[in-house]
Amino acid sequence: MNPSSDMPQDRETLRERIIGMGETSVHKSYYPLLQQRLAELERFRALIDETHDMILVVKAPENTCVEVNHAGSVQLGYPPVRLTCMEVSALVAPEKREQFVVFLSRAAETGAQEKIETTLCSAQGRMIPAELSIHFVTIDQQTYGVIVARDISERLRYERALVATQKKLNLINSLTRNDIKSQVFIIRAYLDVLRQIARHPEEVAILEKLSVTTNDIQNHIDLAENYQKLGIHNPKWQNFSEGTALCDFAPAPYPGHPAYPHGPSRNPFRSIA
Repeated sequence: MNPSSDMPQDRETLRERIIGMGETSVHKSYYPLLQQRLAELERFRALIDETHDMILVVKAPENTCVEVNHAGSVQLGYPPVRLTCMEVSALVAPEKREQFVVFLSRAAETGAQEKIETTLCSAQGRMIPAELSIHFVTIDQQTYGVIVARDISERLRYERALVATQKKLNLINSLTRNDIKSQVFIIRAYLDVLRQIARHPEEVAILEKLSVTTNDIQNHIDLAENYQKLGIHNPKWQNFSEGTALCDFAPAPYPGHPAYPHGPSRNPFRSIA
């Protein structure tokens, strides 16, 4: 076969493949796959833009934004074009900026996901308390940091309202408890007087029962106070097994002993509170 006679045929076959007319066309082989990948990217982009969290992609080591989702652009008040050329630390409030830079460097060094609560600053100067998580990834030998920021203004508002409510309830509980303790003190004083003037054994027995009941009321009030302290203050954890061993096999430890920093107590809640 003459090689020169095959050249036009080979050239025509190659031309048909390139322009998408042949059976083994490059377009026919790769175009459906390309369309599928583009559709997947569009779905992913729509998912990212529909979330309420701010998502920013920063390029390391410059730490400049290269991508931002719709929520990030809206909440920060910057158009995407302007955000994609800003250094990410410029979005943080000035008083929190140094802490954020240290956080960013640590996340880049460790490669682990890091979290921090900081304050972002919008283009209009509005301060946005936010919880940030960042994770660095490498794509085509280039390192990027993916930052997910969530506005926690509402959560902080609820926390402040909860703390205010707790303070009010604690005040009411404290006032009520003190009033009851005052009345119990008066009753105990009357019982002491009656015990001194009682002559009949039955009268003395009744007064003793009343005294025991009054002491129980006092103990319940003290226990309720300890429970309240457990909810307000951090517990002081102690070695329970060591404390039990000391109570069973040794004399009572001195005040300030590691097992009982406040001295021995029959009620474990009193030691914890």
